[in-house]
Amino acid sequence: QGSRREELRRLRSVLADTHTFLTNQDGVGLQLPAEVNKEYESLQEELKILGATSPELVSQFYHERYQEQLKEGPSASRTLVLNAAFTETGLRVHVVQGPGEQAGGVLVKIRVEPQEWFPLADPCKTHLAKGDPAVFNEIFRFPSVLQDHLGGEQGGVLTLQLRTPRLLGSSVVHCEAVFPLSELPRIPEASVLSIQHLRVPLTRPWKLTSYKPLEALKSRALDKIAVDFLKVLSERWEPRDSSIQIQDSQKLRATFARASSVRNSMKGGRKMLTYKYVAENKLSLP
Repeated sequence: QGSRREELRRLRSVLADTHTFLTNQDGVGLQLPAEVNKEYESLQEELKILGATSPELVSQFYHERYQEQLKEGPSASRTLVLNAAFTETGLRVHVVQGPGEQAGGVLVKIRVEPQEWFPLADPCKTHLAKGDPAVFNEIFRFPSVLQDHLGGEQGGVLTLQLRTPRLLGSSVVHCEAVFPLSELPRIPEASVLSIQHLRVPLTRPWKLTSYKPLEALKSRALDKIAVDFLKVLSERWEPRDSSIQIQDSQKLRATFARASSVRNSMKGGRKMLTYKYVAENKLSLP
């Protein structure tokens, strides 16, 4: 399958070179009709997806999410205030504040994606903040991320998810901000305090089946990277509310049942000791 992808990559490259040669305006270039150019661009996009590795498809998905985010603009109803940059010591992310969601408070979880390109960049999260706005004012560093991944066509991204922790099970993810690493400035460590804060829109993805990179990942049932990523996305953005409630109630019932069993065992143990003491001392119970 890897060799097949490489063939598709080469085909895409040959088509691009041929198109550039035929339409080169510096020479005797052809003026192709608009519909031909549209078909060419569509074919290039299809080959780009078919020839991509699974981490590259993850990258393509997040770059589509970034384009959706740009359409919202800084005037979006929910925004995250932050700044991020590369310095000599790695990637630095300053999470300033975000919207408050509910009385339980919110936190921000930061990841560098795709994880396969940045295996040493462990996810980080802010403290739980209450109020609206929720003020975090925390700085995170990823020393292993000194630059964007050079192997991918589009590169890595920074994802920041606004979450509310739950007593049982995983957190509720409200929305997220996506920021390509290629968009981040590179500055000296001594100048980090001069970075201007950014107001980044917080959005949720459309239905996951509407993204072509994810549909391509679905066809890779034997690819662990593809399967694991799709599972995480599904649990994050399309949880079944009823099943979550059922799981929570089942966990609570199991917890109460264990507690009741322990209490009964303790009572039974005390009762047996009482009978044993009475028998040994030939006493009579009241």
